[in-house]
Amino acid sequence: LRQRYLHNPRFRVEEARWVGEQGGRVVASLLLIPLASYWPGGILSLSGIAGVAVHPSYRRQGWAQAMLREALPWAPAALSGLYPFQSGFYARLGYATVCQNQHFEVAPECLPRPAAWQPLLPPSLEALAEIYQRTEAPLGRGALVRKTAFWQRLLEDPSLRIPAHPDGYLMYVHHPAS
Repeated sequence: LRQRYLHNPRFRVEEARWVGEQGGRVVASLLLIPLASYWPGGILSLSGIAGVAVHPSYRRQGWAQAMLREALPWAPAALSGLYPFQSGFYARLGYATVCQNQHFEVAPECLPRPAAWQPLLPPSLEALAEIYQRTEAPLGRGALVRKTAFWQRLLEDPSLRIPAHPDGYLMYVHHPAS
């Protein structure tokens, strides 16, 4: 996780990391990540909240809430968003569920194999980005604007498969039978 944040081209960790200290000891932290998302009427800036963590000895003492209340006024965007560990915790701070993240496990033999779908290779990552932008932007439902570096990172993952067609794609992780 540390490497993911340190080498993320969207932000510089020293500008985005917030820590809570007690007695000179870091007991809590969070990241504010500058993002953008598609909404009706256009693209809006969004501060992504990530890496909210509180040392187990300091939980249930208000550290996460205090850090969010302190950090958000400094955020460069009027909107903020996160993928919560528990919706109720963030609801107390005014957050609400906008969409549900879906996870499916499917046996490979159940997947369709249309002849027109071909694997998308790294040289055509621009096509993948174009499909995403073309299909998500008009929906205006808050999907993140993805930069080229995002697609490059995905395509470098040897376990990720991305069959694509001009009208869409499917991303999945292949787990070979053991």
